[in-house]
Amino acid sequence: VKKFDAWKLQAQEEAARRVLEAQDVAVGDLMKSMDRHRYQTKEDTLKTREELLQVIKSNNSLFEGKVAEVQQRLQLLAMEAGRSLGDLNGDLERLRRCDSMFQES
Repeated sequence: VKKFDAWKLQAQEEAARRVLEAQDVAVGDLMKSMDRHRYQTKEDTLKTREELLQVIKSNNSLFEGKVAEVQQRLQLLAMEAGRSLGDLNGDLERLRRCDSMFQES
């Protein structure tokens, strides 16, 4: 009976040792997995941030391009309006001269 009890105790200790070893391996694997996940998450975050900055820069460039385009159109319209106003002033001046010529005659 003593031999059986000793063998039983030894078997229990061996089983407990194997369970503890397996737990150590599992915890180690979990830690490695968490580290990989943490690293990947950090990489993904940086990549997403970089992509977002690229989109913002692209949108800013597009916006600035559109603003420049609108400014050019406004300048052209202002030049056209200035020319038209100049033409109208010229026409008005000619009409005044003709009117004064008619009034004198």
